[in-house]
Amino acid sequence: HPSDERYKHLHGKLVTLPLTGRTIPIVPVEIKLRGKVFPDPEFGTGAVKVTPAHDPNDYLVSQAANLPIIEVIDRKAKMIAPAPAKYVGMTVNECRKAVVADLEEQGFLVGVKDYKVPRARSQRSGAVIEPLLMDQWWVKAAPLAEKAAAAVTAGKTKFVPEQYTKVFMEWMTDIQDWCISRQLWWGHRIPAWHCSCGEITVARETPAACAKCSKPDPQQDPDILDTWFSSGLWPFSTLGWPEKSRSLQTFYPNNVLVTGPDIIFFWVARMMMLGLHFTGKAPFRTVYLTAIVTDENGDKMSKTKGNVLDPLDLVYGASFQQLLDRADADNAPKTAVDAIKKNFGPKKKKKKGRDGKEETIEVSGIPPMGADALRFALAVRNTTGRIRLSVERVEDERNFINKLWNASRFALINLDGFDPERFDAQLKTPAGRASLTMPDRWILSRLQAVAADVQTALEAYRFADAAIRIRSFVWDELCDWYIELAKSNLYQDPGLDQDPAKAARRHVAQGVLATALETTMRLLHPFAPYVTEEIWQKLPKLPKLPESLMITLFPQPDQDLIDAAAEAEMKLVQDVAVACRMLRQTYNVPLTQKINVELRTMNSERRDLIRRYLPLVEKSAKITLVLEAESGELKNEPGQAVLEHRDADGKIIGRDKEATARGGVGSDIEIAVRLGGLIDFAAEKTRITKDIEKSTKEIATIEKKLGNADFLAKAAEEVVAENRVRLTDEQERHQRLVDALATLGAAS
Repeated sequence: HPSDERYKHLHGKLVTLPLTGRTIPIVPVEIKLRGKVFPDPEFGTGAVKVTPAHDPNDYLVSQAANLPIIEVIDRKAKMIAPAPAKYVGMTVNECRKAVVADLEEQGFLVGVKDYKVPRARSQRSGAVIEPLLMDQWWVKAAPLAEKAAAAVTAGKTKFVPEQYTKVFMEWMTDIQDWCISRQLWWGHRIPAWHCSCGEITVARETPAACAKCSKPDPQQDPDILDTWFSSGLWPFSTLGWPEKSRSLQTFYPNNVLVTGPDIIFFWVARMMMLGLHFTGKAPFRTVYLTAIVTDENGDKMSKTKGNVLDPLDLVYGASFQQLLDRADADNAPKTAVDAIKKNFGPKKKKKKGRDGKEETIEVSGIPPMGADALRFALAVRNTTGRIRLSVERVEDERNFINKLWNASRFALINLDGFDPERFDAQLKTPAGRASLTMPDRWILSRLQAVAADVQTALEAYRFADAAIRIRSFVWDELCDWYIELAKSNLYQDPGLDQDPAKAARRHVAQGVLATALETTMRLLHPFAPYVTEEIWQKLPKLPKLPESLMITLFPQPDQDLIDAAAEAEMKLVQDVAVACRMLRQTYNVPLTQKINVELRTMNSERRDLIRRYLPLVEKSAKITLVLEAESGELKNEPGQAVLEHRDADGKIIGRDKEATARGGVGSDIEIAVRLGGLIDFAAEKTRITKDIEKSTKEIATIEKKLGNADFLAKAAEEVVAENRVRLTDEQERHQRLVDALATLGAAS
């Protein structure tokens, strides 16, 4: 490098090359290769011997420094003159060994060190590829790249994520001429014909004779076009170009190109350059770059590593033996076989049985999980440049698909006699909407919110946000809340025909559930097309809808169904119910055990709401809720849990000395459960103490990980975010356990 002080005194000097006796110059030179300086003064000695005929970087140096180009390797990878006669005829590998031996024998060898260098290898044979100089066809790329860069700068084409704009521009501003010929059997032939007189004719049609000497039948060049040259013509050549066809005028430029970031230069740049050159227009307005799928550790999938997840295995399943047999047929290395045995061999796994109890089972291989589960797993994890895929993560989304399927089966069993047109007419009038119960209005309002959120996310290419939002709605709102609350109205009672009011409530519940499911299927269809089409076909729906889900309109939020009041009321019901569930869970009170929960608030509006929806709270939390008189006071003194009762004048008329589990909703609602007779105090104190110890260790482990700068720098954003959420959740759980232990201790 010209600025390397160690060698400035040698600039322009000559040295004798050992073994050949040739004199070669010491040349200061600086070139840039893909944004990096070459030679790099920090790499090795900072001085590099170049072989311009057999290394691409060295060739560029020779052009910059006007160095001679000497070929010493032929197309059979054997040494040729002007290499010393001793080496002529040797293979490259034989020559390397001979050269090292001769250098040592003649006293020129200073030392031998093992180190890794990047070596290009044949994809099929694995043989090392030795660069050679050959006549090729080239495209002068700089003028084409200037137009492509200008189009991006002007905003005619944008990249999503935006960070790839910089990557694209770096390629365009440091571009080399493009070699477009390849010595392969299959592809578009180079449209050039050679005559024995030396003339080369480039033409659209095969020439009958040489244009210079008139000799007949010139021979077409045997090379083919680089596949990326052919692919670069695709956006317009498939639409009738160069004719101004209707298809070309309609579909060029295209709206969105979806591709991977690893071919941003090979394909995206070439389409941009050729499209602008031949049509004057950029071929697409937006380039969306997908994430790269890796294994769960973020490593590139490789057959040699044994960490490849075949999509078909994830869809249809594969036994452990099938995976081993396939590796054997592929001649996989031992490292790959060992990885398969470790990842997919027999192992013990805990799961909940149908009775809710945990059991240990033996699993192996890859279970069948379906195409929808795989698609959805890829979608929800498309949050960064890499998707860390694992069997367990696909299993998580299979569980979601199963949840959706089971919810739909339940609905279909209870949708007999439902009239979609009658319910649609009811929803179209203010009076009809007002006749719906609060949970009905709430879930329809939440449905409009999720439709709006999904639409916003998709328009911004935030596919993970859209998928996660739909999953949250289905699992956390539709299944966990609405269906549970609607069950009593959906069941077919024997006396339903004699009770018009009950029949009307059932029809409304049917309509709301059918509407929620039908709209959800449309929202979810791009992410899970198979299960949604199957369910949608079975749902009762309006006759005006198309025959297939895939050609229905994508849902738009209906402003008439947005009900902020219902959402606020349901939020209070949910918060109280969840707080009651949390108390039960913290003190390990079985779900089968009925408990009384006492609630007090000075907020009369919230009190009235709770009283109005008391059955909903009790049903969802499986409790009996007692609203304390406004004069009752729940006190939470340090180390104590005491429930005091006062009369209208504020005088204490009773005090409960037994332990009382306490919780709250916001700052103005307090709840309490008297634990006497519900739990074994000694056993619970022992259990909670152990849980606190485990929680303390878990918090320390996560905090240590999040405090590690190396982890934060290397881990994927989603992994860091997941650990932060885990830490917050665990800290909240730890505090609940500490409070619970204090409550039990105060009662001892």
